[in-house]
Order: sequence, then structure tokens, then C-alpha cells
Amino acid sequence: SVVMEKKCHCPDPLVPLPRPDDQPEWQVHHQAQAQQVLEIATETTNNANNNNHPLDVVFLGDSITERWRGTRSMGGEPVPEIRQVFDQYFGADADGSSNNNHTSTTQLRGLALATSGDITVETAWHLDHGWWPTTNEPETMAHNFHPKVV
Repeated sequence: SVVMEKKCHCPDPLVPLPRPDDQPEWQVHHQAQAQQVLEIATETTNNANNNNHPLDVVFLGDSITERWRGTRSMGGEPVPEIRQVFDQYFGADADGSSNNNHTSTTQLRGLALATSGDITVETAWHLDHGWWPTTNEPETMAHNFHPKVV
């Protein structure tokens, strides 16, 4: 009989896992985004005109999506020109209007939540630890990942 050797050392894609402890900047970057989700939920709760949907779309992903936030390398390097383009399309306030911080050409409000290098199990961990809005869920969630490891 043939014995098959297990060669894949990939994590189980159904079990959320954080990054190893030797990358504390990952946890700091996670916390900053979890705080942003909490602030949006609080802002929405306090705003009677939000129609219970503070966000039209939330994008989840890795390095490409992180750049839409206006940073790369876990928030270590600013890339404001990419954030400006994101805000053009997803920069509306909760009530659908634009404010002084945004130059939105649409009435969509979006949020990019991402960390460079994340894989599926790490993004699932983020969602379990503060990235999923506990109130007023977004209309749409979009996932953007490289076709690499799950």
C-alpha cells in the first residue's frame, strides 16, 4: 500500500488565527481598524438620519485593500493618493452627503479593512475581534485577496 505524506502545513481555513506574536505591529494595526469600526457604529447610533446603514460597502483584504485605506506595510507607509481615489467613490458620510474630509463623487459610504500579507484565517480572526460591526451591518461586504494561500 502507498502511504501519502502530508506536505501542506497550511492552517485550517475554517479556524480564525491571529499572526504570530513576533509581529506586534500587526496587532497594533488591527486595533486601529477595530477602533474605527467602533467609532462608525457609535456615530451611526448617535445620528438619526443614517437609515440604520452607516456603510454601503466594507472591503476586506490584504495589501491591495490596505492601500485603499491610504497606507501600506501595516499602516507604516502613507499612500494618500490611493486613499483619495477610494474616497472619490466611497467617501460619503452616513447620511449620503459629502463633508470637508471627503471629495466623494457618489453617495456611497465605504470602508476598507485590511492588513498587508493577511490570509483568510487572519482576516477571519479580525472579524471575530472587532472588525465586524455589532450594530448596523453594512449593505455589502466585498473580499479582495490574492489567489495565494487561503
